[in-house]
Amino acid sequence: MEYKRLKEKDIYFISEPQKMQDFWMVFAQDPDGNIFSLRQIIDEDSPLSLKNM
Repeated sequence: MEYKRLKEKDIYFISEPQKMQDFWMVFAQDPDGNIFSLRQIIDEDSPLSLKNM
């Protein structure tokens, strides 16, 4: 999962990854204080997967 790789690079995460139906989601904060979310598809056959868009 991308979360582990980024955490090793000292990215500040506001939350732990949460499973939300077809994807994992986590919130992080950049050096300027902006909050953003990351999503990672669990099932590559999901309609939300890049290969299906």
